[in-house]
Amino acid sequence: MSDEPKKRRPKGWIGWAFLVLLMYPLSVGPVTALLERVNSPTLWHAYPVAYSPLWWASGSSESLTTLLIDYVFWWDPNPSL
Repeated sequence: MSDEPKKRRPKGWIGWAFLVLLMYPLSVGPVTALLERVNSPTLWHAYPVAYSPLWWASGSSESLTTLLIDYVFWWDPNPSL
């Protein structure tokens, strides 16, 4: 055994957290388009639960809400939100 300090890798969870925080808002458009095609009542009930934090956070900013709605419409021109 050596008394030398171990070389530590950068914290991997920071990268994963950044990826999740980036992917969560970006997933609302594709998920909406997918739900339109699948048309599953069970999944439609889970959709508001999964994305309510995103819609709630965008509610404080009109421009953010508009951006989010435009993004959803870009993926699916006729969403059943």
